[in-house]
Amino acid sequence: MACRALVALQLLLLVAFVGTVRGEGFSWGDGCGPGKGDFSKQVEEGGLLDVGTIPKGKFGVQINLFSDADVDVQLFDLDDKTLFTEGKALIAYCDPATANCNGCKDGDASCLGGVAGKGSITHEGMIITYSGYAGQVDESGEQPNPGNEWIRIEGESSRNMAMKAFGFNAGTATIRYSWTRKQTGCCLATEACTGSFDTTVAEGKTASVGEIPKGKKNLQVKLEADVDVDVQLFDIDQTDKFPEGKAIIAWCGDDGCNGGVLGFDENGAAEEGTYKGLNYKYSGYNGVDGKAGHEYISIDGVTNVRTFMKAYGYAAGPAKVSYSYYEVIPPEETLGGVPPGGVRVAVESSTVPEPGKEVVFKATAATGEGIEWAWDYGSRYDEAADGAQENTSATGRRTFSEAGDYTVTVTATNEFGTQQAQVTVSVDLPIAGLAIVKATGNVYEPHTPLGFNATVSQGTRVQYLWNYGHTYYGQDTRAQARHTYPDAGNFVVKVQAKNSRGSIVAQADVAIAEPPLAKENLKIFAVSPNEPGWPVILAAEYTAYAGRNIEYTWDFQGELDPKCLVQGATNAPCKGRVLEHTWKEPGEYTVTLTAANSKNHVVENFQVTIKPFDSPVAERREIRAHTTEQWNTFKRGVLELKRNGVYDHLVAAHLQAAQFGMVGTDTGRNAAHRGPSFLAWHRVFLRIYERTLQQAHGDLTLGIPYWDWRLDMDLPDPKQSPIWTEKFMGPTGDPDNNYAVPSGPFCSIPSSTCDGKFPIADFLQTPNRGVALMRDVGGSGSLSNREQIAAMMEIEHYDQHPYDSGSRGAYSFRNALEGWAGGAYGRGHNAGHVFIGGSMMPFTSPNDPMFFANHAMTDKVWYDWQVKQNAYATAYHPQDKEASTGHFRVNKMSAGMTMVNREPKLVGHHWSDALFPWSLRPRDVADQHNSLIGYKWVD
Repeated sequence: MACRALVALQLLLLVAFVGTVRGEGFSWGDGCGPGKGDFSKQVEEGGLLDVGTIPKGKFGVQINLFSDADVDVQLFDLDDKTLFTEGKALIAYCDPATANCNGCKDGDASCLGGVAGKGSITHEGMIITYSGYAGQVDESGEQPNPGNEWIRIEGESSRNMAMKAFGFNAGTATIRYSWTRKQTGCCLATEACTGSFDTTVAEGKTASVGEIPKGKKNLQVKLEADVDVDVQLFDIDQTDKFPEGKAIIAWCGDDGCNGGVLGFDENGAAEEGTYKGLNYKYSGYNGVDGKAGHEYISIDGVTNVRTFMKAYGYAAGPAKVSYSYYEVIPPEETLGGVPPGGVRVAVESSTVPEPGKEVVFKATAATGEGIEWAWDYGSRYDEAADGAQENTSATGRRTFSEAGDYTVTVTATNEFGTQQAQVTVSVDLPIAGLAIVKATGNVYEPHTPLGFNATVSQGTRVQYLWNYGHTYYGQDTRAQARHTYPDAGNFVVKVQAKNSRGSIVAQADVAIAEPPLAKENLKIFAVSPNEPGWPVILAAEYTAYAGRNIEYTWDFQGELDPKCLVQGATNAPCKGRVLEHTWKEPGEYTVTLTAANSKNHVVENFQVTIKPFDSPVAERREIRAHTTEQWNTFKRGVLELKRNGVYDHLVAAHLQAAQFGMVGTDTGRNAAHRGPSFLAWHRVFLRIYERTLQQAHGDLTLGIPYWDWRLDMDLPDPKQSPIWTEKFMGPTGDPDNNYAVPSGPFCSIPSSTCDGKFPIADFLQTPNRGVALMRDVGGSGSLSNREQIAAMMEIEHYDQHPYDSGSRGAYSFRNALEGWAGGAYGRGHNAGHVFIGGSMMPFTSPNDPMFFANHAMTDKVWYDWQVKQNAYATAYHPQDKEASTGHFRVNKMSAGMTMVNREPKLVGHHWSDALFPWSLRPRDVADQHNSLIGYKWVD
């Protein structure tokens, strides 16, 4: 593979100019230079002669066919055989009476050959011109002869094409062809020619790298190997003494050996020296940057001998060879004989392209002599307007009277051909005097559109980019802009004006004030009526925009310095959008809500009714047992609580309780978990949530759905439960998006499948949790099955010492159901959290509505156990005072206990202790049939 690459390289280097080539067909040569050739072939009467193939990548192709017989030239695109195996016809006559023939009819603009006279088409970037089948000796149109025809291809041949000739008579056809130098930076000597290939060096052997021909300028060759390799270079034009050629770079340790001019530095350092008038540089045998396998050779000037490069390997390994050089254009090209090549045009650097000022253009050609230049400035040329004269020199001049983008075309012509080049010049006045004018009549309040206008004292074709102080550039691009601020505040409006001459920026200050509050926009949510001693959740909502800093203050009739539960904080001042307040006695209470912002305040009074429970009983049924109407009612209630802030208040309350009274051990309890109050605390919490749902929907029979784990464990795959569908709770999370729930009623991130109405309150500021509801359903753990729940039903005792997650399951129904006992009892409540994962794992687990369904099932299992064991008041442990012996003693101190009146107490967990943060006690809710409760189970 390396040798083939090198051969291809050598052909490219060696073929610089091809003279007249005579043979039996086209011989296009290789490399950069122009060339020409001729050959003859016999044409049979009625026969189709294959003249030859015109390859891709040839420039300025001209082909002339001369014959004493009537011959028609044809040309086919070999790269388009969609319809015809010979390729799409570009030049070919087609009889008008023949359908679907591969050729041209009179009037066909996509090909040539349908008419007798000359014509041109553009095909895949090439301009193809044909003499016409009447024949011409040359383009002058003189001496028409049907056997003399020609084809010219302007630009680069972009397709492989086949040339044929149809003979109306028998005779001899002579084909003369030529092409110009490749119009690439490498071939025009405006850029370096580069290449690389891989080779292999054997240990103790000399590998051939390749021949370097004459006529290459400023050659550089690099060899890179991971092993120690020494580069060698030999003059193969001088072999009189050494068959390998005279050494230019080679180390030699013996007398009379073939040593080079370079390669003898005893330290292996870089060297340079002169050989036959050229300066050679060598990296030295120690290589570059301490790498003995990285060496280079460079030759200043044009190579004047043929050389051969080798590499000696001190160890075996692969090597990469890379090279660069500049082409040298032969004098016969630069002195004439070829059409213009490498034509370029540019604006003189000293020119200022402004309306009314002269713009100077400079054209150049890499090849060709005797060139005349023709200029087209892309606009109507008005000699009287600017006094300029047409010229044929390489310098063009034009005064543009108006701003705009002008495409200037220069055409270079000599006796051998033409070539064009273009440049686009942007003519503009520079911008000055930029200012921002605020529209009259603006109301500087949020959610009200504001108008701005940018003005300049000077400048043409100006584009504007606006930044309103809280968005990036690129929102508006016109001088007139409008913007609506979502919030109050002080903002700096900036506008950038730019055109082809540059850009400047102006700015203006804008103050957006909060609008005044209006009483009719203040709405109140209150759970009323409610029972004495039960917390009443209150929420305020301002339905119009009035800034982000509205302060809500609540006053309660007859109470001095009232305290509330606010965002989980107890005994807090009664300020905030959502809070809880408790009345212990029945009655009608007046609540005063004051909403205030920086402009004003408004006051609203309303009544809260506190009375013993007499409302209809809520019905709790399994998720799957809901009708569509019942489930839609539940969903609407949850989404309303999320919208008005009550839902997030409940999340904060659970978090606060889970962090209160926490014992710093693996088995330690807190106010709501890992202790006796676990079931009672969550029964209260569920009922508070249930009452808010009822209030949100106005239906006092609305109950919390429960999730019967047993039904899912009856399925072949619990993960495929209908609960995890759009109909009910929505799907599991997307593992490619941090397990965010992608759809369903409670998804958080707006998308084509999610309305985003359920953003998550990230009270913990947990990395990678953010504001999306997350689930990994079935990713870990297993739900409790029928046998495990049946085993719980047989436990006779509610709880036992040490009253934490270490209590033995056989003596602690609470610990078995909470999920810490394990074994025959499974993981109960805990398994529900682990099975769902994601947002159900931290103390903010109520963020997932499945939290309440999981705890509703937990509450039902407790109720079923109470009924089976007839275990109500006296079954709860610890009672207010426990015996000093037995399974239920508390006089033995353990973690989390407090001495009260010389007795150890589990504060917050005894029968008559208040359940933090409320005044309700386990004794108030341990019996579901207690009048303070208000729900029933519908199986």
